[in-house]
Amino acid sequence: MKSSLIQPDPKLLPSLGKRVFLFPQLGELFSFRELAQGGKLLPFGPCKCFHFTHQGHQASAIGGLLGAGLMLMGLEQALTAGGREFFALGQVGWIGQGDWSPGQVFALAKSHDATGSLASLGVNPDAQSAHPWPQTKAKHLLSVAQPFGFSAKLLEQFHQQGFSLLDMELAPAAGFLAHHQLPFSALAVVSEGFKDLEWLDQRSNPKTAHGLEQALRLLLG
Repeated sequence: MKSSLIQPDPKLLPSLGKRVFLFPQLGELFSFRELAQGGKLLPFGPCKCFHFTHQGHQASAIGGLLGAGLMLMGLEQALTAGGREFFALGQVGWIGQGDWSPGQVFALAKSHDATGSLASLGVNPDAQSAHPWPQTKAKHLLSVAQPFGFSAKLLEQFHQQGFSLLDMELAPAAGFLAHHQLPFSALAVVSEGFKDLEWLDQRSNPKTAHGLEQALRLLLG
């Protein structure tokens, strides 16, 4: 099987810094740009990017990588454009045991891609991410194509497998970059979760906004 979705043309992409920061949501990209005092927003395939200096290194940030397919296509373009070290920030749902609160920030530990995106490329869906934020707890994450409709039995299965976090993008990114032997670290902010088998959306909660700001500052270092 092929291990790429597309064959990006470098002539159609702006060059990137070796350090690349990935954001599924454009809102986080815009907030990070303000915090990092980044440059002009540029088109990057179907997404947006900007350049900035990170700890003395030339860096770039890409946003709008929503869903596994767009995340993987964006990563292939990023590799073609010069990216070699990757960081990410995503909003996630809580599927772990115990209470949860919107705005909690975790680092990505082990992850498993259940969207089928990596499997279709012949890439291992399991990955272990780096954890450069010792003050932040690390949790295991599961990525799925559609984060709804879970039964009590399925949630118990997730618990037994050690998963606490759920999204659609971070595990595909982790597995893809592990396949290419490139470093990847990610932060996850809880903005949704289950309570009594009901999926609660807390993306507009002020605690979520506070957690996102905290995570963006951690990313910037």
